Amino acid sequence: MRMIARDIAVVGSFLIIASRVHEKHSKRYRLAHLYPLGCALVGIFFVGYAVQLYRDKQEALAFLSHMPLATILQPVFCIGFLCSGLILASDNRDYMQKAAKLLIPLVIVVLVFVEADVYYWRDSRKVEFWNHIDQCLKMVNALASLILISL
Repeated sequence: MRMIARDIAVVGSFLIIASRVHEKHSKRYRLAHLYPLGCALVGIFFVGYAVQLYRDKQEALAFLSHMPLATILQPVFCIGFLCSGLILASDNRDYMQKAAKLLIPLVIVVLVFVEADVYYWRDSRKVEFWNHIDQCLKMVNALASLILISL
């Protein structure tokens, strides 16, 4: 589930990039219809991540063991990821930008505290090193797509 959800976010971010590449060209070459689809895929990733953080024991234990005040912050992060992911899947661009701006600090905190601990994932969760690096880079890709959405 972890790897598939992050692949969905990578596809969504590439669709967002593809829709923004041709912005300066004429309307004939615009790929504006890819932008809402990419945002929806990134939103689906964050909804899945919220469910995974709440329901999956491995993700919840990693979050609880790395975050200060984790028992209070876990529901806050789940609600933030869930609501923002649902907003990203909608078509209202103003709310999408606000949701992306809300998600950027949440994703940075999760990346720095939970995902960046390679030794935890390798030693106690038996995740291979390069597999974990791949998952971290896909999360960075999702962060980059949020930055593009918030612009």
